[in-house]
Amino acid sequence: MKKSVRIVIIVVIAMFVLLSILIGTILFYLNREKETITISEFIEYMTNNNYVVSNVGNQISEDIGIKEAYTALDKKSNYQITYYEFTDDNRAISFYNNSKSIYESSQNNNTGYKNYSKFILLTNDRYVSISRISNTIIFANIDSNYKDAVKIVFNELNY
Repeated sequence: MKKSVRIVIIVVIAMFVLLSILIGTILFYLNREKETITISEFIEYMTNNNYVVSNVGNQISEDIGIKEAYTALDKKSNYQITYYEFTDDNRAISFYNNSKSIYESSQNNNTGYKNYSKFILLTNDRYVSISRISNTIIFANIDSNYKDAVKIVFNELNY
């Protein structure tokens, strides 16, 4: 067999192996579950980052299945991020879908995986981010000027 044919065969096999690894990694990432954070972790993170955290659970109807709800207001009172814990995953999914449908007519970025979903909407003046993991949701509907700060919070909380 010619030397050039052997090289082509080796290159093809190497590319096949690399492509298989890449596809396997992508499928693994898309099929993994995320971990929720607890209310205590949310409160600790937000207060450590100079947010004012308030329990707003008593202001929400129990009919929609919210077990706990807290808002975190930034130090300049420009925006807030809300954490919800629901009685079960189905209630969180329903709340997520209902909230998302309110904003869906505009441009959006919507992703859904194993036990989590994320919806992001950016318009000229508003930034909406709804992120659900199992029976918890973190939600922000803010002036788009503050989206970078909110993105940092969501990313650091792994939502």
